[in-house]
Amino acid sequence: MNKGNIVQVIGPVVDVEFSDTKSLPKIYSALEIEYEVNGNPTKLTLEVQQHLGENWARTIAMSSTEGLKRGMSVNDTGGPISVPVGEGVLGRLFNVTGEAVKTLPEIRQTLQDQVTATVRWVDCMEGMLKRGCDFFIELGPGGVLAGLLKRTNKDAEAVAVNDVGSAQRCAERLRAH
Repeated sequence: MNKGNIVQVIGPVVDVEFSDTKSLPKIYSALEIEYEVNGNPTKLTLEVQQHLGENWARTIAMSSTEGLKRGMSVNDTGGPISVPVGEGVLGRLFNVTGEAVKTLPEIRQTLQDQVTATVRWVDCMEGMLKRGCDFFIELGPGGVLAGLLKRTNKDAEAVAVNDVGSAQRCAERLRAH
């Protein structure tokens, strides 16, 4: 299994260093960290969003990054985040990484976290802008985040991709960049 180490944590953004460029996980690969928070075993899933150079992968955490520290070991799963499908999952609840939420206290906590967790979107965008990212792509309908980024930072370029035509225009822009 391919392993890396945390080099930086900025809110939900976690940068991970691997031994060389050949060992960098592919974009959208799932990485996992198993550690303890206040004595409780925790497994956090990260998704690779960008290769930064210097053998670093920029990831986004699928849940809280509380307790993460530089130097912690990270495992590359070798594939994307996947969630179970089929009849066996009907009538069950799952979190964003496909883990079953079984008990009433877990369900309450999951719902509470979704409603009350701090959204660190502005912090993430500012951090990426400071590191030289100047082109952002929002996938899905609406274009809300692309519009918000344009209003909060006039120098950043943001594109919303929500259909085949906008995907083609975005691909052309990326080739030209």
